[in-house]
Amino acid sequence: MSPKLGEYTASYPKIILAGRTGSGKTLLATTLGARSLVLDLNNGLSSAARFKDQHTATRSQCDVKCCWDAGKPDAVWKRTLSYIQEFERKPTHEALVIDGLSDLAEAAMGSILIGGGKWSEDDASKQTQADWGAAIGLMTRLMYRIKVIKAVVIMVAHVRDDELKGKNVERLAVYGKGTLAPLIEGIFDEVWYTNVTGLGDKRKFELQTVSTYTTQCKTRRQLPDGTSMNVGMGKILEMIGWSGVPVTAVPPAPTK
Repeated sequence: MSPKLGEYTASYPKIILAGRTGSGKTLLATTLGARSLVLDLNNGLSSAARFKDQHTATRSQCDVKCCWDAGKPDAVWKRTLSYIQEFERKPTHEALVIDGLSDLAEAAMGSILIGGGKWSEDDASKQTQADWGAAIGLMTRLMYRIKVIKAVVIMVAHVRDDELKGKNVERLAVYGKGTLAPLIEGIFDEVWYTNVTGLGDKRKFELQTVSTYTTQCKTRRQLPDGTSMNVGMGKILEMIGWSGVPVTAVPPAPTK
């Protein structure tokens, strides 16, 4: 018998942490510590490694795989893709953290250009509409692969100023003329913006989960808008109903 909607329990959260540089995206994502595997695409973990707060010791326990040092973009893409495919086949951690989305998209485009003999470090004029379409295709297929991973997935994403229906908005910093960003946002369950206000010891790090005229957020699991990031990702996952146990797991056989 199919379950009633009231009995439905969602599984494996897929989360985008989006925000400006310095807004605490990576700091928050790495508070899962040993529960997570972090794919580093931009050599950007120094802040998380050196930041001093109540989560410092936990962050230091994150397992990390470097992707950024593979070489040219096609090599970065192949290495990252292989890590994600391997994790999909056999998750080794409760969560996979991908840092970050913009670097992943650039690696996909570089892979297309290098494969087509068009790669140039000082001339981007050879890029065609077909190249953009192929890169978007690579990213789309990868996002759908990520969607079915049997683990929590946290995507760290920069945002940029854009224009939507004549209004200035913030969108995920990827290419696609308004096609790739909303597609990715649609695939993920949660799109949370990281906001920081104040200076020095008075800084406040909070999550925005409700859309405004300038930001596109969502929370299918009803994370309260303005949730403090200081509590760490483990507590935040609890707040959205994640217990660390996949609901699709087969229950153990009764002991005799």
